[in-house]
Amino acid sequence: NSLKMSGRFGGGAPKCPTCGKSVYFNEQVLALDKPWHRRCLKCAQCGKVLDPGSLNDRDGKVYCTYCYGSVAGLRGYGHGAVNESHVSGGAAGVAVSANSQ
Repeated sequence: NSLKMSGRFGGGAPKCPTCGKSVYFNEQVLALDKPWHRRCLKCAQCGKVLDPGSLNDRDGKVYCTYCYGSVAGLRGYGHGAVNESHVSGGAAGVAVSANSQ
């Protein structure tokens, strides 16, 4: 009987993607259409606590703007040399000629 009772308290609240614990309405922060604890909404790389409006996501993880540039392989936005382009994936500086075979 005690198992049935424990399922009624906290069992219906959504779970935080970071810690897996229940997130109650009065403590939730919505980001990426999911409820998070404010303290759990952190950059996956540097650990900085993020605001829902100042984050980027990649492969289900959240990043601050600075770390997202390095994780996504962006060039020319604070990462890499000045002469590199903003092309993702490190394709900057690779020239392909239509005449080469």
